[in-house]
Amino acid sequence: MLVRLAGRRLAGAFTDFLGTWTFIIVYCLISVTWIGLHQYKILAFDTDYKRITSWWGWFATIQASFIMMSQNRQSNIDRHRARQTFDNTQHNYEILEELNDDVEQLTSVLEALLEDEVSRKAKKGTS
Repeated sequence: MLVRLAGRRLAGAFTDFLGTWTFIIVYCLISVTWIGLHQYKILAFDTDYKRITSWWGWFATIQASFIMMSQNRQSNIDRHRARQTFDNTQHNYEILEELNDDVEQLTSVLEALLEDEVSRKAKKGTS
């Protein structure tokens, strides 16, 4: 379980980094440097760019896996938050129902007191 949580956290941290300009710039610089070194024959072991193409494909596969793990982790967090919100809303609804009942009881008591007061004043007025 601990390894699973650590893997999810690592996937989240990895995808957080993948979404930054720093990553995009570094990735582009590495790719351009690689292509430039091989284009101008400074390094000549990847003249047909098979290695960098393989690297891009491998990296895209790993990157997609990490992104999916991060999305699953985020959906679990969102599901948990939605459940907490629902529970809080239900609890608040119950409290409001109780308060509404109390207000209705107080209203009926006040109406009864008002009727008694009106009838007392009416009796005083007639006597």
